[in-house]
Amino acid sequence: MAAAFEAPADLAPGETAVSAEHAAAPAPAPAPAPRPVRSLRTAHDVSGPRTRTGDVLLSEPADFESLLLSRPVLEGLRAAGFERPSPVQLKAIPLGRCGLDLIVQAKSGTGKTCVFSTIALDSLVLENLSTQAELNN
Repeated sequence: MAAAFEAPADLAPGETAVSAEHAAAPAPAPAPAPRPVRSLRTAHDVSGPRTRTGDVLLSEPADFESLLLSRPVLEGLRAAGFERPSPVQLKAIPLGRCGLDLIVQAKSGTGKTCVFSTIALDSLVLENLSTQAELNN
């Protein structure tokens, strides 16, 4: 059952009565929705109970230095949190640095984007301040 409400006689049509304490207090801002915490250095959370499968683990130790990349690229990889190359990186980076066209297929989060970025950055001549592009016709 709805409660009966009568507006005070001194209000114009369309106005409502608000107490002084409610009129002076600003409405509280809604709290932002919590977002999941995500590391900027990894594509996936690997800290849980799931382990990496054998196809993304290296059979022998390797490092980016073994790929003979330029010093600025090695420093950039280290600064970005890359410690060791993944199997797809070990196979694809040398081929791309030789100038071969690549189609790389691997699981999500295994470093495919890093392959193409590393090849492109390693091919830059930092002393050349003009646009650098090689067109193969």
